[in-house]
Amino acid sequence: MRIGVLTLPSEEVRDDAPPASPVKGGTRVERARSVAQQEATTTAIAAVLKGAGHEMVEIPVGPSFMERVRSASTDIVFNTHSGATGRASQFQVCATMDLVGVKYTGSGALAHALGLAKHMTKKALGYDGVPTPPFQAFCGPDEPISPALRFPVIVKPAYEGSSVGIADDSVVGEERELRRVLRRALETYGAPVLAEEFIEGREFTVGVLGNSPPRGLPVVEVDFAAAGRGMRGFYSHELKSQDLVRTRCPARIPGDLAARLQELAVAAFRSLECCDYARVDFRVDAHEKPYVLEVNTLPGMKEGFSDFPKAAAAAGYSYGDLVMTILGLACERYGLVEA
Repeated sequence: MRIGVLTLPSEEVRDDAPPASPVKGGTRVERARSVAQQEATTTAIAAVLKGAGHEMVEIPVGPSFMERVRSASTDIVFNTHSGATGRASQFQVCATMDLVGVKYTGSGALAHALGLAKHMTKKALGYDGVPTPPFQAFCGPDEPISPALRFPVIVKPAYEGSSVGIADDSVVGEERELRRVLRRALETYGAPVLAEEFIEGREFTVGVLGNSPPRGLPVVEVDFAAAGRGMRGFYSHELKSQDLVRTRCPARIPGDLAARLQELAVAAFRSLECCDYARVDFRVDAHEKPYVLEVNTLPGMKEGFSDFPKAAAAAGYSYGDLVMTILGLACERYGLVEA
């Protein structure tokens, strides 16, 4: 097969290149790190596919992407573009490929758009009865607070990822602090900003792989103890960007809780109409009640680093097996010859 891999245009990887989005957070160093991670992932996936005998073609994502992806004449594109040129590009890239009739791995534009908008994710989950913490989306810092919202709450931008906009003081216990943190987030990232009930407890993430049917991978626990945060720990941008948190897979939890997390992960996957693979983040309270926080519709695939390949490894997949499985799932959806 002739398989496309998406790369960043040269202007996006220059040290002096300006951010593609004025809202996108993170320092230049963090942005460069994100770009390097995405490039390493693309290189590793391309190596697996080449080793399986496929022909690879690089397709830069940028202003001429529509023409480039159309003229590449691929059988399918292995999509790893996670929005390094701006968060919105994650679903724009898929929408562009849909428009010109190009086939690709992973979820479609709708799922990515919903997953990137945290408030819309939670509305979809709520409609389908998937438990998620109560929340309110604020467009101004002085809006009335819903009586359904209980303190403590965590404040987060609706459209950012990698915990951008979440700081150590983002969990607040009373209204005055909520107004202060809301004002800061709205001024920095724009509306809407979420205030979500903060679930005291443990944090987990569950990969989902497959379509008919999708299945939950072994549960990954996020351990905040290494960062000195303990049970109240949560992913701030500092912890996420500096890799100060450790993960454990399989998580050391009762089998019935693991099964419940996997069941809910699959339900969230279906709620957003994901395809092939995704990853679902949870908080679990002291009574072992799980809540879905968000759905990562294009989870990291960096070998030996990202949570999704770690969970797949615990399920018996080598990195090469995982890449070929994802390709095969997409080929099956499109009616192509299986890889």
